[in-house]
Amino acid sequence: MKKLFAAIAVGIAALALSACSTSQIQTASTNVAAVNSAAVGALTTTAASVAAACPVGQAVVTAAAAADPSLTVVEVGNGVFCAANKAIAAAAPAAPSTPLAGAPLQ
Repeated sequence: MKKLFAAIAVGIAALALSACSTSQIQTASTNVAAVNSAAVGALTTTAASVAAACPVGQAVVTAAAAADPSLTVVEVGNGVFCAANKAIAAAAPAAPSTPLAGAPLQ
């Protein structure tokens, strides 16, 4: 039974690998690179926008915490969030604009 399952798995893998043409693989690779680039761009834009708003938000939360000490937790949490966001904005990698490495070229 195990040999039968192994044979079926090998057959399915061979079928899957041979089912895509070089052109289809190249198109899929290009599409993945485009989606990756868009995702990194969105992350960078969002992180930069939040980072720009953090000083204003921190000032408001600090003032609120001064007026009501129970809001100190919110002040600390906002500071941690802003610091993490700045780190994300600074570390966002450049997305590759070319197809994935190893993808066959036409």
